[in-house]
Amino acid sequence: HPIRIGTPNPATFTLYSINGLIFIIASIWLSIDLTARHNNPGVDATGLRVITVVYSIVWAAFAFRKWKLIHNIIDTPTSKVSSVAAGPAELVGQVRPGPQGTISVGLTYGRNLDGVVYYTMKEEKRTLTTDGDGNQTESWVVIKQETGMTDFILHDGTGGILVDVDSWGQKIEVGENLSYTWFHQNYRYSFKGLAAGDPVYCIGKAEIRTEKELEEGLDRSIPSSLLVVRGNKDVGTAAKIQRGTELSLISGLRSTTEAIIIPVTMMVVSIIPFIW
Repeated sequence: HPIRIGTPNPATFTLYSINGLIFIIASIWLSIDLTARHNNPGVDATGLRVITVVYSIVWAAFAFRKWKLIHNIIDTPTSKVSSVAAGPAELVGQVRPGPQGTISVGLTYGRNLDGVVYYTMKEEKRTLTTDGDGNQTESWVVIKQETGMTDFILHDGTGGILVDVDSWGQKIEVGENLSYTWFHQNYRYSFKGLAAGDPVYCIGKAEIRTEKELEEGLDRSIPSSLLVVRGNKDVGTAAKIQRGTELSLISGLRSTTEAIIIPVTMMVVSIIPFIW
């Protein structure tokens, strides 16, 4: 649990930033050198400079988004289920069946998967397209998509709390652990899901359950049993459900130097050839 093991500190510099620096500097030098060769036909130095600037901007934008998301996760204190209070909450635990149980999913052709609490399934058909020159191009066309979900209990060893899965919408990432792809003739089937027993990370808003949401026989002396976590509320940061733990989410953590300073510096430096 994050409360016990803490948060790792990333290295200030890694090969990620070193390789990025080499690429940007080499591209800038090359574009300046080509620009100086006025008699070199067929060389588009301006295009190379534009590509370098666009690459730097995209690099900086993606690095900033990931840095912001990861630091939101780090800065939000992880709560224990037994002591979580109503309001924004970050929880880490294990998926357990909810009041409605789990889903049994038929994966076609006799394949079934039990114990699922959230899944997406897609059916695609292989098609061949012929152009005017007689060249054939193969592609997969989606002919059917299916999504299913049911509320589950997040249990971290200190207690369990109900998670309203439907309130997260598209903010659920199940990763590749419960993922299957299989083929039958000209059809391809893909399945991804979250099942009982999976580790799960959740950041949302804990609310007091209404009287209608309290199932019969519930032990109301346990504070967490009276709460439900939802993701469609304003929690001051990005609501999220993901298979894994907080450590698996921040496995790509980079220092502020790598994530912000270097990409922004390279973006500024890449503009130099335009004013050289």
